[in-house]
Amino acid sequence: RLYHEGNGLTVEKRNLEVYAELCEKLFGTLFGVSLDLDIPDGSNAKLIGDFFEAWINIERLIAQCAPDGASSPTSKNIIELYNQGDLTDDVVMTFRKVQQIRNELVHGEAEADELLRDTNMAKVKQVEGAVEEMATRKLYEWRGKNK
Repeated sequence: RLYHEGNGLTVEKRNLEVYAELCEKLFGTLFGVSLDLDIPDGSNAKLIGDFFEAWINIERLIAQCAPDGASSPTSKNIIELYNQGDLTDDVVMTFRKVQQIRNELVHGEAEADELLRDTNMAKVKQVEGAVEEMATRKLYEWRGKNK
């Protein structure tokens, strides 16, 4: 229902959990302070928080390693890194699946507990691990060239 109908703004519970976790992560990133939110029993907030923490790390590392960095979208940067031989086909394909999960989660297209089941959480952790490994490798390469 719309605000001007006198009913206020109505947000579905599943979207509210996602928005709350996004706000907490954004606040922490912007101000370096962790919010200690009271999380009700039965909430998916922890799972959502774990997912977005990994996603934020993936995006940050990709932006740091890609030629155009933060000035280009993550989906473009990941292709650049793939074209340079820094990421494998498997990592890029799994990244796309994780990106789709992220989009569905943010836009409330499915329930968090459905989207973030163990197999999908394993995918985000797989991509995060591969991107962290690539970033470490690129850091060593950069240090070697600048000695």
